[in-house]
Amino acid sequence: MIFAIAIDVNERTIEIKVGVFVLAAAAILVGFVIAIGELSFKRTWPINVEYGFSGSIHPGAPVRLSGVQIGRVASVDLMEEERRDSLGRPLMVTLKLDLEDRVRGIVREDTRFHIGTAGVLGEAYIDVDTGRMQGSPLEAGSTIRGVDPPRTDLLLSRASLLIENLTEAIDGDGESIGELLASLSRLAAAAEDLLAENGDDLAAILENVTSASGDLAAAAGSARSQLEGGDLANLISDASVAMATLRSEVPALLSSVGVAVERLESASEVLAKIDSKDLTRLRKTLARYEATGVQAESLLEDIHRVVERIDEGEGTLGAMINDGQVYDDLRELISDIRRHPWKLLRRR
Repeated sequence: MIFAIAIDVNERTIEIKVGVFVLAAAAILVGFVIAIGELSFKRTWPINVEYGFSGSIHPGAPVRLSGVQIGRVASVDLMEEERRDSLGRPLMVTLKLDLEDRVRGIVREDTRFHIGTAGVLGEAYIDVDTGRMQGSPLEAGSTIRGVDPPRTDLLLSRASLLIENLTEAIDGDGESIGELLASLSRLAAAAEDLLAENGDDLAAILENVTSASGDLAAAAGSARSQLEGGDLANLISDASVAMATLRSEVPALLSSVGVAVERLESASEVLAKIDSKDLTRLRKTLARYEATGVQAESLLEDIHRVVERIDEGEGTLGAMINDGQVYDDLRELISDIRRHPWKLLRRR
């Protein structure tokens, strides 16, 4: 009986140890999973990033902002329909990213999503560049264009092809390349001899250029001083006064011109209402006025000639006006008649 009880106790002890071991192993497994980041209890929100080439990125790759992980790549899908970005480049891959809630206000429309690699094994990850943070915050489910990673494989392939072409060119046309190198060597030697022979002249040329630049600087300083307070400033001031005067007088002049144009328009309207008979009468009246003007001009010419003859002393009137003796005799005659009026009666 005592032996059976001992066996039962030993079995229960073993079962307890096994259970503790299993629980410890499960806890270690859960901790390991949480430590490597495959399992997270943080709240996330999704966005879609489109690429023309996604490189070696894969689902589960980390998304980092300034070196801090803020999410993971949920999926990498190949587009079934042809799409292009604003520059006409084809879009082939869509990445769905699950980002943590703490970066909702940080990830904006001008944020850039780069694909990079880190570590010795070249682990691929998404690097988030916030830029200037001037765009609006992205909403959950938004789609944004990502920055394609450089195609190092294509670069190496093209570099290899270029090297092969250069090698073939050198092997196939080595003589021409040798002649080209020899010509370049001769050109360098000639340039060196030219510099050695004309070193003094080149130094003089450089000195002249330096002097000319100094003169230009002095001229610029003089022009600047004149602009700041010299004669040119006075000229500019006078021009400003003239422009101000023009601004004040031009409106009145334009108003006068407008009035004249209105009067011409009214006169043209009046002339448009005149019929052919009135025009004939107007022409005849104008002709008579013209003939009268000619006659008046002729009369003025005659009067002018008479006045000139009188001034020259021609004729009786001219003699009377210009000859002082005649004037004195006439005055004496009038005085005598006043004193002796009966002389006129005797003549009768």
